[in-house]
Amino acid sequence: MAHKVHPKAFRIKETADWNSRGFYQKRLPQYLEEDFKIREFLKKKIGKLGVEKIEIERFPGKINVIISSARPGLIIGRGGEGVEELRKEITEKILKKVSKSELITSLPK
Repeated sequence: MAHKVHPKAFRIKETADWNSRGFYQKRLPQYLEEDFKIREFLKKKIGKLGVEKIEIERFPGKINVIISSARPGLIIGRGGEGVEELRKEITEKILKKVSKSELITSLPK
């Protein structure tokens, strides 16, 4: 006996989650542009180390960057110094434009 397949199953192209998610609210264009800059910077910096995808989660006053890699030891480095270096470069080059007062005013009450 054959197995029946739902006809719409062939029409669904992709069932993946978004690469950027979080609390964007009123500053969506600026935050989305920052997300693209972060992703572009990381692809240039660690793109050859088996990186599958880069996801960015935003919370009020906090950003999580999730890097899925086949070889995470090369990204992390000895004692986590590679991660600290990436964090420092991202905050200096990309996120320095956002002042602390803007982050405080964007927090929900």
